[in-house]
Amino acid sequence: LAHLQKLIIHYSSFIVQATSAGCCLDHMDSLYSHASVIRFPSIDDFKLFKESTEYKDMWTSKFHPVTERCLELHFVVDPVGNQLM
Repeated sequence: LAHLQKLIIHYSSFIVQATSAGCCLDHMDSLYSHASVIRFPSIDDFKLFKESTEYKDMWTSKFHPVTERCLELHFVVDPVGNQLM
């Protein structure tokens, strides 16, 4: 998660919100133990992040070797009001 946090800081100029959670000790029987939510102002910004060399390198070198399962969800959230939060 520390490597993901560094990447989030690096790309903070086009990330609206980022939240990462470590091991979920309350749910030891769960198939998933870590989570991250990252909100982008646009689909284009999401694609820039996801397709960046830094993201791909982080996934390949840090996440992939220790990951048994991965569940990725991507969806669009309509803005509320007229201000970027």
